[in-house]
Amino acid sequence: MLAKQSRSGTGELLMKAFDAGIILVTWLIWKQRNARVFEGHAVLSVNLCAAIEDEWKSWQEAGLTSSL
Repeated sequence: MLAKQSRSGTGELLMKAFDAGIILVTWLIWKQRNARVFEGHAVLSVNLCAAIEDEWKSWQEAGLTSSL
C-alpha cells in the first residue's frame, strides 16, 4: 500500500525507470552474493556501487531506461 501511494504522483516513464533501477540493483547484489558464497570472491561495497552505476549507464545507452 505504501509503495503504491509513493508512486501515485509520478509519471509512467519515471516509474519504469525506478522499477528498472530496483531490478538492476537487486540483480547485481544477487550476483555478488553468489560470487562470495560459491566462488569466494568478496567485493567491497564501494566497488559494487561503481558497478551499479556503470551498468545503469550502459542500460541508458542501450535505451532500456530513461535517465532519472
